[in-house]
Amino acid sequence: MRMAILHEERLASRYAKAFLNCFGKQLDSLDFELLKKAQTFFKARKQVCFFLQLSLLNEAVKKKAVDQIRIELGLAEPFNKLIMLLVQHKRAFLIDVVFAEIIKEAQNRLKAATFVVRFTGALTQDQKKKIVKFLERATQKTVTCLYRQDPTLIAGLRLQSDQFLWEASIKSRLNRIRSSLKR
Repeated sequence: MRMAILHEERLASRYAKAFLNCFGKQLDSLDFELLKKAQTFFKARKQVCFFLQLSLLNEAVKKKAVDQIRIELGLAEPFNKLIMLLVQHKRAFLIDVVFAEIIKEAQNRLKAATFVVRFTGALTQDQKKKIVKFLERATQKTVTCLYRQDPTLIAGLRLQSDQFLWEASIKSRLNRIRSSLKR
């Protein structure tokens, strides 16, 4: 099972890199923000990908459906070509994974990172600025943060991206103590 997932991720990564090599210069930061929403859309609606793979539907119907979805999601024209390529290669089931890989690859190319900052209580604007400054120094990337309250932390912060994780919370300390007691 894990091998199949790794194969899908590698395949999706190849599609993502090829797409960015061809169309990356035509896209801007808004396109990548909309792509995150599109990735969520396709991940939550696997039945759309299933219908796009049906051989009973002719190509024109599939193209029209893909174009309608693209327009509804606000995606740029090149994404039609990518989705239709995946459909023609009988890999529509990879659409959301390819979108996630495009986002990750674009961030690597742009030297950017998105972090989810989980916290208890509330954060002031000054604290948010300090978090961004810390993350930019630590990663050597331009950082965007998404802030989420998380009552399960007990106290502290958890800063997480696709590549990095920093946690300074009572929960993480308790977990370390718990695991050391089990040894």
